[in-house]
Amino acid sequence: VDLEKVTRQGEDPLRTLFKGSIAAEDMECGTMREGLPWGVDLDYFGLCASAFILLFGTHMEVVKDKTSGSWRPHKTLRRYWQKDLWQSLFDSLLNFDLSSERKCLREVRAAFDGYIGENDRSREIESHLNQLFSHLPKKR
Repeated sequence: VDLEKVTRQGEDPLRTLFKGSIAAEDMECGTMREGLPWGVDLDYFGLCASAFILLFGTHMEVVKDKTSGSWRPHKTLRRYWQKDLWQSLFDSLLNFDLSSERKCLREVRAAFDGYIGENDRSREIESHLNQLFSHLPKKR
């Protein structure tokens, strides 16, 4: 663990920045990989990696797009997975910007809420979850 507290911007603990690496290389957020100070970036990366595992069933590898300079998952989303929603989520979480944090995450959430609210998809999702739960053992 090679970690150094760099700065604290104001009284908000979420604005504390660190420099260094505390994670395995495949779990480093973009700012860590670039040697820049990071904060909640690592949490957003973890959330993104969790969503990726649920979609693909494998760990996420990220690559930096040479033309845009933004980070993206190495795997391509399938066309029937509501690509716009998932690409927006991955882009927002992998390329986190502290200055626009609340705005971009609210927009992503609103897009997912809108999709789920359309055509009574919440019942469809609940039905799929119940099917999955039926495969779990009754006793733990």
